[in-house]
Amino acid sequence: MVWGELDRRVKAKGPTSANHLWELLQDCWKTISGDYLLKLIKRMPRVCKAVIKAKGGTGVLWWLYAEHRKSFNENLPPDQLQVSKDNQQALLIYAIAATVFTLTMVISKETCAAIIVLHKNGLTGKSIAATKIAPQSTIYRIIKNFKERASIVVKKAPGRPRKTSKRQDRILKLFQLRDRTTSSAELAQEWQQAGVNASARTVRRRLFEQGLISRRAAKKPLLSRKNIRDRLIFCKRYREWTAEDWGKVIFSDESPFRLFGTSGKQLIRRRRGERYHQSCLMPTVKHPETIHVWGCFSAKGIGPLTVLPKNTAMNKEWYQNVLQEQLLPTVQEQFGAQQCLFQHDGAPCHKAKVITKWLMEQNIEILGPWPGNSPDLNPIENLWSIIKRLVDKQKPTNSGKMQALIMQEWTAISQDLVQKLIESMPGRIAEVLKKKGNIGGLSTALQNAVDKPLMPVILLLIMLIMRKRVGLTIALFNVFIHLPLLVFQPFWTFFALLLFWVYWVMVLLFLGTAGDPSTNEQGFVEFKITGPLQYMWWYHLVGLIWISEFILACQQMTIAGAVVTYYFTRNKKDLPFTPILASLNRLIRYHLGTVAKGAFIITLVKIPRMILMYIHSQLKGKENACARCMLKSCICCLWCLEKCLTYLNQNAYTATAINSTNFCTSAKDALVILVENALRVATINTVGDFVLFLGKILIVSATGLAGILLLNYQRDYTVWVLPLIIVCLFAFLVAHCFLSIYEMVVDVLFLCFAIDTKYNDGSPGKEFFMDKVLMEFVESSRRAMKESGGESRELKPMLVKSIT
Repeated sequence: MVWGELDRRVKAKGPTSANHLWELLQDCWKTISGDYLLKLIKRMPRVCKAVIKAKGGTGVLWWLYAEHRKSFNENLPPDQLQVSKDNQQALLIYAIAATVFTLTMVISKETCAAIIVLHKNGLTGKSIAATKIAPQSTIYRIIKNFKERASIVVKKAPGRPRKTSKRQDRILKLFQLRDRTTSSAELAQEWQQAGVNASARTVRRRLFEQGLISRRAAKKPLLSRKNIRDRLIFCKRYREWTAEDWGKVIFSDESPFRLFGTSGKQLIRRRRGERYHQSCLMPTVKHPETIHVWGCFSAKGIGPLTVLPKNTAMNKEWYQNVLQEQLLPTVQEQFGAQQCLFQHDGAPCHKAKVITKWLMEQNIEILGPWPGNSPDLNPIENLWSIIKRLVDKQKPTNSGKMQALIMQEWTAISQDLVQKLIESMPGRIAEVLKKKGNIGGLSTALQNAVDKPLMPVILLLIMLIMRKRVGLTIALFNVFIHLPLLVFQPFWTFFALLLFWVYWVMVLLFLGTAGDPSTNEQGFVEFKITGPLQYMWWYHLVGLIWISEFILACQQMTIAGAVVTYYFTRNKKDLPFTPILASLNRLIRYHLGTVAKGAFIITLVKIPRMILMYIHSQLKGKENACARCMLKSCICCLWCLEKCLTYLNQNAYTATAINSTNFCTSAKDALVILVENALRVATINTVGDFVLFLGKILIVSATGLAGILLLNYQRDYTVWVLPLIIVCLFAFLVAHCFLSIYEMVVDVLFLCFAIDTKYNDGSPGKEFFMDKVLMEFVESSRRAMKESGGESRELKPMLVKSIT
């Protein structure tokens, strides 16, 4: 190592002559420091271990040690060693010999056990060392190790600390998974930017620990969306075919055979240094000779093989000639008068009009249409692969020999191999269907959702956890048992809105044609509206919003009246035959003004919001950030105000149905009740809305599951994700329309319940109006309050605790 360092230093200065070289050698020899030699000394144990392991012999080292051991003081500690220029070589030789001497002094387990026994008998380390069993330092080390670990086995050194943490290893894994083609050297550079200075070898080790091993990328045809769709259509069409059905098909295809390296990748086994040995090479040429062949086979055996002239590709003329001379005799020989199908892919020469017309004239039925880029579905591709490997093993040197070998291997194909390929067709079809056309996507995600229904399980767990909190809400739902016609309210409201919208569109058409007609330059008739009639558009637009809100408010008023009648009738047998119709009758006779006023208030808030939304859409991308923020803030505030007023109106209709007061008085009374029971209102709305939301999710999930099960069996329709999404959205809208009725009923029942508990306490003369189910809930809550130390008069806190 010293000579190597000396040689490196001399070459760095560039000697120009022999004398110059001698001068440089003397100067460089004098510049070798003692620190450098001490570093070499520390490295010598590893070097000597390697020499001994390799059986390099140590006799010379011992002789050198004996010759030079007197050149300096052996007992001088290494940190105080003063090295002179004259003794550098002697010191180096001594260090090597001393290291070898140390390595030869191996302490056996028996010696360690004897030292421990002597120590337990009361001998000190110095006394044991006097027996010459081992050096004193070794004895002290063995005793110390025994005291610390209670064992004579020396603890193995932990080695160098790991250079990277687990988090840094995960970062490296993410880098690799982000781009699978990134090399280890490139990953090392990216890792260095993330704060880890590691070599490419370390990168490979870390990736190997995480299961990422370098492998050759598999080559597969690139499938487009059309290819995937065609593959699925084909496989769904023939998914029920058995091996017997596929036995009636003649599979055909053409394939190129290239001289030198037919099979592409070639694996060999070689020793080190034999990479470019003649027997380990795969010769290549720039422009290899290519031979195109055409063949066919069926379950009854192989057909004739046609070899095209050298460097000639298949075209429609050659293909028609091949079919005429090879296919027709094969069909007659293998099937005779039996019906059979002919398979060929979608190559341009196969789809030519001449070929299609010829096949129709010959009454040859085609299998398919065959999907493009689907060699995995054609079993003849396996035959080509087998023949190419067999031909390549024999290493033909010219095209004539290669043609002879191709014909030889083709005729040697056994009937068992042909039969296995035909029997594999059902499995090929099933595999393509399993992989959804050999591509992942939304269909796979939906299939996983069906196979692993996590959402229903999560919803069920949530319901079990919150079962005590939904007690009052479930009790309020009991009204639907006595008012079943409430379920049909969305139908009546929808028909009323539909009739009004048809009328509104007809009036809009009349307004559009109410002006004076005139013909423009293109010859079309235009109507110009002048005078007060031109402002009827705004009046008509306000009427659309107001009447729509009026119809929805009538539905709310009808439901409120029916539920109020049910709640405040002590004897449920005295209920009207149809509480819904009775409530509708009261609405028409007494409360139309109240409903119209409430709808008009909503209209006054909705129209400005719609105007601001129109302005925002027209100025999109033109206004500055401040104006955009102000517009969005105003729109949001008006939306919140509209929702609050809608909720207040609904409770005002309930108060009107209870007290028969006007809109303003009813709104004030409802607001007072809601403020007094704010916590209960929040709880009921939160829990009730959540239960209804679960109902909507359940309906949509069931609809989606049914859609998947139905569309999965439609063989002629493969892209069914968009229709399924549309069906699920429609199911959600329908569920929202019907379950909103439940939401209205819960709100009305809660207001009735709050008024009932405010003016009644269950004592004689002040009996509750609530039914038995709700009464049982209140009594159980009261008992729970008493058991917890509360006062029975504190009905409001008791209910809050039981609900929340």
